[in-house]
Amino acid sequence: EDWDVGKGFHPIGSVTGDVFYGVFDGRGFTISNLWIHRQNEEEVGLFSLLDPDKAVVMNLHLQGGEVRGRRWVGAIAGSGGGLIVNCSTNVEVLGNRDDPSSCVGGIAGEMTRGTVRNCTATGQTRSYGDKAGGIVGCNSGVVEYCESRNQVWVKENDTRAGGIVGANF
Repeated sequence: EDWDVGKGFHPIGSVTGDVFYGVFDGRGFTISNLWIHRQNEEEVGLFSLLDPDKAVVMNLHLQGGEVRGRRWVGAIAGSGGGLIVNCSTNVEVLGNRDDPSSCVGGIAGEMTRGTVRNCTATGQTRSYGDKAGGIVGCNSGVVEYCESRNQVWVKENDTRAGGIVGANF
């Protein structure tokens, strides 16, 4: 919690501004107590931004902790695409931006041209904007064979919230 003056872990790709376009195989291991508190930053998650055509994150589990960002916030990926497969999260995810373009999800904040497959999310997903989903906040990709036991909360009156996807485009 005290790491980087209370901001915690730097999302992969956020420091350099680079898109992650490789393959990350967690090999079934668990990352415990991931702490990211970057309320003034966008594209916040373990990975900041996944390349829609090349990135793969698989066989990874996140247990405990908090991921907080401005908008486009997810436990595994803030934004992007690619393939997220065989992953699970039990993390509190919070988007603190009171903004109609805010997308918050238990796995990914925003998913474009990508696929989330065979993933499970538990914990809490909260958005002070208007879009939140148990798996993906804003989706224009594919979500299949996923399960959400997330508590999803959205502040705005004109909201798009869902157990699996908050807004599907």
